Amino acid sequence: VDASVLIDYSQTAPEILTLLSVTGAELIVPSPIFDDEVNDLDDDQAGELGLKLLDPSIAQMTEAGNRDAAGGGLSFYDWLCSIMARDSEDWIVLTNDALLLRTCKRDGIETTRGLRLLLDLVTSNHLTASEAKRVATEMCRINPTLGDKVPRQFLTALGKL
Repeated sequence: VDASVLIDYSQTAPEILTLLSVTGAELIVPSPIFDDEVNDLDDDQAGELGLKLLDPSIAQMTEAGNRDAAGGGLSFYDWLCSIMARDSEDWIVLTNDALLLRTCKRDGIETTRGLRLLLDLVTSNHLTASEAKRVATEMCRINPTLGDKVPRQFLTALGKL
């Protein structure tokens, strides 16, 4: 899980993360991302929400640092998330960051957007459509980087459920 999704949910509806863990989804967060970028949650709260913090290897940290130093737009933390997902072979990168999404797709790493989680919870009857709409609306309000297209796509998809 990338910091963008954790920040969005921690500021709008942290209980969504708990719902996801109840459905069997394992939410793995690289520990440096959690420690350095997610200021709204502490380690105890992470555990309560079902987040699993995972330390990267020295090789993964070094590669992320080298890629960050080479430029290209992704941050050290975005590279770290991508590299750890690549090395795990079965992770899906959960992010709202458009450049990280494109980079992962280019590198053959499966991705999904943060709002997709709400659709999955509605489909599995763990969340009502009205609650999903409320959370998505609040998330888009506090995170202007989601733009106008993402919320429109979400509402269209929600309406089809």
